[in-house]
Amino acid sequence: MTVVVLKGKVSFVFPHHKETFEAGDAYYVPPGHIPVHYTETEIVEFSPTDVLQETIKVVMSNLQRGGAS
Repeated sequence: MTVVVLKGKVSFVFPHHKETFEAGDAYYVPPGHIPVHYTETEIVEFSPTDVLQETIKVVMSNLQRGGAS
């Protein structure tokens, strides 16, 4: 999956470091991170359908474990 930040910024926290991307940046983030999306940030993601489906499964599982519905 490739992501482009259109507006604002987004960070990803890994076990030993943090990466931040701002408007105009394109990035790929491997598994094993915690995303931090800042207020009014806009991103666009480009992903093959099969990869996106696997990602959504993980996201939904994480949300359910965290008490979100």
